[in-house]
Amino acid sequence: MLTKLQEQYAWDEARFVTETLVETTQGRKRIHLWQDETLLNWHILWRDRCSVTPYVLVDRMIRTTEGKPYLKWKHRYVTVHDDLQEHFPQKGREGTWGMLLASMIENGLGTNHVATEEAPAPRYAELSHSLSSMEEAERQMVRRLMTEASVREKKAGKLLRSTNASLPIMDRVEETKQAKTTFDVLVWYGTTARPERGYYSLVRFLKEWRQRNGEESLLRLLEGIPEKVILGEDQGALMLAEALKPYELNHVAECVGKCSAEDLKHEVKRALKEWEQTRGFVSLMANWLDQKKVTT
Repeated sequence: MLTKLQEQYAWDEARFVTETLVETTQGRKRIHLWQDETLLNWHILWRDRCSVTPYVLVDRMIRTTEGKPYLKWKHRYVTVHDDLQEHFPQKGREGTWGMLLASMIENGLGTNHVATEEAPAPRYAELSHSLSSMEEAERQMVRRLMTEASVREKKAGKLLRSTNASLPIMDRVEETKQAKTTFDVLVWYGTTARPERGYYSLVRFLKEWRQRNGEESLLRLLEGIPEKVILGEDQGALMLAEALKPYELNHVAECVGKCSAEDLKHEVKRALKEWEQTRGFVSLMANWLDQKKVTT
């Protein structure tokens, strides 16, 4: 493969550092192998569309000497990418992050059809059969959260029924470490996975941003998303509905019957902590959306 890569990408010298990293005369490159050509073509188009020159670039496939975004190798497809190391800042650069997310949402609403990854479903209802096996403290806490979970799920359903807006199809937004930088530009490194329909990973990303950087920082990031998307396309309501879905007890449902009593206690405590974090995030999102509606 190395010889073919050198020929196709005009590298004078190259050597594999790991199975996916190549040191070349043009810098270090990352190699991705793809089985599904349809998925690969979706990612190529997605990355080309989501860049916001000159502020945001999405990790595009480096073109071969023939101008192609990939090459074939033993019934698979190979793409080559720059391997940047420096992470893009978060605080103080929220507007640029907002541009990235806005571009993803807007392009996700117009993306072509492709097989998508399904988001997990809330599993709190499964716990009704396991309450009797829990210790009293955990049983009371889980029962209370289950009651609140039912209320939240109904609110999410009501929000979804209140709009005819379409959910975007987007590459997963998993963590801030996906953002690297060169020459003060945000370079977003996409995944090789099937895209998802909706806001499951993006809402988790925003919740984590709030925990790490605070509410003021999150609000500055959200302000980078145009009102025509948040209100005109009704995407704000869809994001809020996703935030309301009660996933926090999923780890508890997974643990019951498999974990020790001590591990179950840990999972219940984690669920309670995540629940409070979600409560704060939902309150912030709801207030922000209300203010947007008042000022438009």
